[in-house]
Amino acid sequence: MISYLVLSTLSMGVLLFFYRAVLEQEKILHFNRGFIVFALVFSLVVPFLPVGLFSSATAWPDAESFTSLDALITELPADYQQQQQTESLAPANSAFALSDLLFWSSLLIYFSVMIVLFIRFLRIVHMIQLKAKRHRMTSFMGVAVVLHDEQTVPYTFLRTIFINRDQYRTGTITPEVLRHELAHVRQLHSLDILFLELLKIVLWFNPVLYLYKKAMMLNHEFLADQAVLSAGTSLTSYQRLLFDALQLRAPQGLSSNFSFSITKKRFTMMTKSHSRLLSAIKMSLSAPLFLLLALLFGCESTSSNISDVNPAQEKITLEITENDVIRLNGKEFQYEET
Repeated sequence: MISYLVLSTLSMGVLLFFYRAVLEQEKILHFNRGFIVFALVFSLVVPFLPVGLFSSATAWPDAESFTSLDALITELPADYQQQQQTESLAPANSAFALSDLLFWSSLLIYFSVMIVLFIRFLRIVHMIQLKAKRHRMTSFMGVAVVLHDEQTVPYTFLRTIFINRDQYRTGTITPEVLRHELAHVRQLHSLDILFLELLKIVLWFNPVLYLYKKAMMLNHEFLADQAVLSAGTSLTSYQRLLFDALQLRAPQGLSSNFSFSITKKRFTMMTKSHSRLLSAIKMSLSAPLFLLLALLFGCESTSSNISDVNPAQEKITLEITENDVIRLNGKEFQYEET
């Protein structure tokens, strides 16, 4: 289990580093979205892929190659066996008790945190659903729009847009802002976030997942901005709208929304030039990277078998007779106590 967590986390970290260093600043936004989601799924299953070149298992000789420890012990005199068992019983019981205590304590902590996070997740979803039921709704281009009282930036959850009622009535919420949120709805960005939030509940101790969420939400904002600008909106006026939206408070983390921490990156992406050749080269690098990680972190191929290792041919036998004679592989040695 520990080896699985280590390998999957390493895979996530390598793929996220590649995304940040190579892909994030390119205008291949839909490809980047797929890369992020696939990188998470790939990292979860790569330790089980039977294509690995290396094996973490130790190649031990066959059981018949050596006489087992139990077999050797049974050949010793009865009084010697009883003495050894008495001396080793107390330390062994103590070690097992300590290991059991650590195991069950760790298991209790893990499930306790997981349950708390899951309850928190359900509470946030329930609060969003209650907000949609308790406030008046309108529609924008066939999508439900909830008009609430909270002073927050516009945001979306699944197929619903949430905006402040007073801002909507006074015209502060412009059609460009609504188109931005509409892009989140139509491209189903909430499903990506829900998938990642569920992973964080199960793997709450994995810090790489929190970095993935930041990268994912930034990519969602890039995609929504691209949809608005592709509809003919002026770049200058749209950037001014985003700057004005920073004065409002952001909602809960399950929704797509405007954020102060990523607005500068969004402005940079809007004005960034696009090279198709460079983007194609960078995208092509992802395939060999996934293949390399599969070979490094995948489990050993089924064609490789521990039994293929040449075991030692010589057997070792040890016997202590009643006459204080030690017989090793048939050769007798006189035992003299000093």
